[in-house]
Amino acid sequence: MRLLKKITFTLALLAAFTAEAQPDAEAKFTVTPGTKMCLGTPFQVNDLSSGSDINGDVTYFFGDGNQSTPPNPSPTYTYAGTGTFNLRQIAPINGSVNDSTTGNPVGFVGYTLPIRVYATTPLTATYKTCGNGAVYIYITDTRFDVYEVDFGDGTPVANAVHDASGVTEVFHPYALPLSAPYTVNIKGKFSGGNYCSGADINLSVTPIAVVAKPDVIFMQTITEDNDIGKLSVQVINNSDFEYQWDFARSGFAYTNNLGTIASGSGTTNLTLDKVNTNPYPTSSPLHASYKLNTRDNSYCIRFAAKTSCGRETLSDEICSVTRFTATAADLQNDLTWKQYTEPNIASIDVLREGAVLASVGAAATTYTDGPLPCAVVHAYQIRANLSTTSSLGNHYSLGIEKTLTSTSLAVRPALTNVNSTINGSDINITFDAPGGGYSAQSYHLLEAVNGGSFSEIASNGGSPTFFNVSGRNTSANTYCYQVNYKDLCNRSPANGSAITTCPIKLNVGLAEDGTVAINWTEYQPVGGFTYTIEVRDENGTVIKTIPGGSGTSAIDLLTSSAGQLYYTVVATNGSFTTTSAMVELQLSPAVYVPDAFSPNGDSVNDLFELKGRFIKEINLSVFNRWGEPVFHSTDMTKQWDGKVNGGDAPVGTYAYTLEVTGQKGEVLKQKGTITLAR
Repeated sequence: MRLLKKITFTLALLAAFTAEAQPDAEAKFTVTPGTKMCLGTPFQVNDLSSGSDINGDVTYFFGDGNQSTPPNPSPTYTYAGTGTFNLRQIAPINGSVNDSTTGNPVGFVGYTLPIRVYATTPLTATYKTCGNGAVYIYITDTRFDVYEVDFGDGTPVANAVHDASGVTEVFHPYALPLSAPYTVNIKGKFSGGNYCSGADINLSVTPIAVVAKPDVIFMQTITEDNDIGKLSVQVINNSDFEYQWDFARSGFAYTNNLGTIASGSGTTNLTLDKVNTNPYPTSSPLHASYKLNTRDNSYCIRFAAKTSCGRETLSDEICSVTRFTATAADLQNDLTWKQYTEPNIASIDVLREGAVLASVGAAATTYTDGPLPCAVVHAYQIRANLSTTSSLGNHYSLGIEKTLTSTSLAVRPALTNVNSTINGSDINITFDAPGGGYSAQSYHLLEAVNGGSFSEIASNGGSPTFFNVSGRNTSANTYCYQVNYKDLCNRSPANGSAITTCPIKLNVGLAEDGTVAINWTEYQPVGGFTYTIEVRDENGTVIKTIPGGSGTSAIDLLTSSAGQLYYTVVATNGSFTTTSAMVELQLSPAVYVPDAFSPNGDSVNDLFELKGRFIKEINLSVFNRWGEPVFHSTDMTKQWDGKVNGGDAPVGTYAYTLEVTGQKGEVLKQKGTITLAR
């Protein structure tokens, strides 16, 4: 019992003598089952301090505020919490000087071992599959030193050493044929050989015998260009693997792994452009000169399933459709494309508005869509159908979409029955709608004035089949017209084919002999016309018609006393009649007064005779030299015979005054002298 009292001390006493303590040396105790354990695991301390250097029993400080009570050199202890605890052994040094009060030795030695206590939580593990039954198991843990893995297929248990990264990889090939799923039991084990049963887990593993090919649906040409083309590919994602994609110009080697599609569900639309298909390093001069010429070249893509074992399975390849052209011809659209010579071609579909218009042979390169009406817009694509399949049906490749408006190249007929007629200052132009099955979407009227060039002055939307032109000086100018049209294909008759129509231009003039000279231009279009001149009075009543035959001139022998006449030329050809503008002829009064006469009975110039035309009435007075009236008349037919009061008037000079009133009431006044001779 003396020894027990001698070595009983507190932590405070220990602290008082630290100056006398010796540094830690080789540990004088061990821990069973080891220095790592899970929470709740009891451990045994094994004292190794016996020997000549130790003076008495040892004490253990567990690092959590608790200590052992000697004599108990190999106590059992269980930590109540997790963490790292410094287990320290304190042993007296043999032969040391004792404290006179307590009898304890002044000198002692300490030994320390760190003890790591981990929480008892299950391990975390996942797995990835490869083909041929191979599996990678990934254990995420930082506690254990070794993991015992029972793969559940009767093969020996594997002992995987903990990886410092915290994720320990375990590879296992399951034998074919498979009997999946397998229950994989994983246990964590510390270096002392102790387990932590609460951390054990069972992982259900389903290996695969074959990695399915990547499921590609289609390729489509988005932009057809000699430099910056663009393609699109759709692939169905796999939730187990990533896909790496390879790209090549047809006939050349693939550049592998230009990009990766992450594992997942659904589909991915991958856009292939000049940037992400460039196979050259950015430092290479070839990188800058790289072109994605989707116009002339076919490009191919394939996908590889990337498992934990690397690239295992390649998809079927799909290549692009190139050199698709669409040309509007005469009531048909001509389509051409480069022959699809890539692998697995089965047939070619011609699509119109996304629906199959025609299925043609795999080697086809042309198709004609027609006959078509004019001005119809269609969108075309070429689809190469492949013999390989996806989960959604056969693989296919779509060419660029081309939109085309149908047209017709045939010569359009000119308009017929193009005629014109004048109504005052208006000109009416009529014509027939186009024949030959063509329809006008617009009519266009061209005008030429006084022989000048034609220029468009009006148009309409295909109806009606006439134009009215107003405000024209039809009595002074010559007008000619042409009517053209554009059909539903936006095409017109050939230049120069339009019929010219020119209304009749009428000229009327009073000749010196008192007749009226009438001439006119021939009506166009010329052909079998008979002309008639109509003469109207001031009330618009036709007072005479003058036959003109097929000529262009006529004479009117005036028989009317009207002071104003109106002339019109009417041209007739069968049932068609056209008229000229109405020309007014103003008949102003005119009078002739002789300056001498000789009333000697020789019947020559025996009378003072007035001559005139378009005269309604006169007032004539003659005076002798003394201003005495010798003759007066208000009748053109009553003439002076040179007599005054029944006798001959003296020879000599006489004065006269004359007032003439025309048919429209205009008045002319005149004075003069006349010589009477015998």
